[in-house]
Amino acid sequence: MFNLLRMDLRRLLRSRSFYITLSVMAVMIVLVDLMAVSMSDPEFLDAMEAGGAEISEYDRQEGELIRSFSQLQLVNECFSNGFLLLVTGIAVTVFVSQDFTSGFVKNIGAIQPSRKRYVLEKSLVAGLYSGIVTVLAVALAVASPLLMGFAPRPDTLLDILQYTCFLWLPNWAFGLMALFMVLLSRSNTLGILMSLASGLGLTAAVSQVLPYLLHLPYPSPYFLSSVVREQCLPQPYPQQMQMVLFCSAGWGLVYLAASLVVMEKRDI
Repeated sequence: MFNLLRMDLRRLLRSRSFYITLSVMAVMIVLVDLMAVSMSDPEFLDAMEAGGAEISEYDRQEGELIRSFSQLQLVNECFSNGFLLLVTGIAVTVFVSQDFTSGFVKNIGAIQPSRKRYVLEKSLVAGLYSGIVTVLAVALAVASPLLMGFAPRPDTLLDILQYTCFLWLPNWAFGLMALFMVLLSRSNTLGILMSLASGLGLTAAVSQVLPYLLHLPYPSPYFLSSVVREQCLPQPYPQQMQMVLFCSAGWGLVYLAASLVVMEKRDI
């Protein structure tokens, strides 16, 4: 299995899609930070208003709030909307689906005919891929405001590492969802669609309809998009940490088990 892992990591580092994904992610983070830094500058707001733009009191209050942010609070503004879930889900989908379109999975199956080994190895790849994406994204989101001349209140290195870890766990579970979708459909279409729907919180919103009609508790707080938005916060409380751990582990195990079920023997 570890030979497959090394092979996949080599393929990943040589693939064009890997660097395209990181480039698009970097551009989006810089744009969000640039927008936040600009909105926090009273002179910029005055210039926009002088140029004919409609600047409300709410905009000025938002700018004042941004100026009071710590580093991690500003970083959280970039990622609390599920942006990293989208990046991870689409990236894992594209990478794994290449196994089926290129015939790579057939060759691997001929050498090591074990669907369990294949799925476990891809689960590790999803974890490493999501880890790389999360670490680089947080590092860039911390550094880019400083490069723009905006210095938010600093957080300790331990707080930044803790935030990164708890942001990575639901991203890994989301990557396992993308893995399951590819193994189920043998293409990247379903994985990308589900990444978009789940990452943006659409599935969590739809899940509230039936419980609302039946007057049952809502399951949406346990969806990964809700966990990232509401629980992956700077300096989380112990209850929030437990929620992240339990939901990430729960969904990850569900998607891992489902991947093993749908990975048919004919595919390897």
